[in-house]
Amino acid sequence: MKMILTAALLALGAGLFAVSGASAANLATGVSTAAANSSIVEKTFCRTVRTCHRGPYGHRRCVVRRYCR
Repeated sequence: MKMILTAALLALGAGLFAVSGASAANLATGVSTAAANSSIVEKTFCRTVRTCHRGPYGHRRCVVRRYCR
């Protein structure tokens, strides 16, 4: 049981080290390209709408909602 667990951990460690070294350059290039093409500021249009309804006993109920696009 100890041998199987040790072999599995060694295989997992070897797999992680092999993958991380090979794809580091491609990941860095992709991240920098995505950061250059994206903008943090987005233009949005927001409005506040107040909607009032009559309840079952004639009471007025109003709800204020904000809609953004």
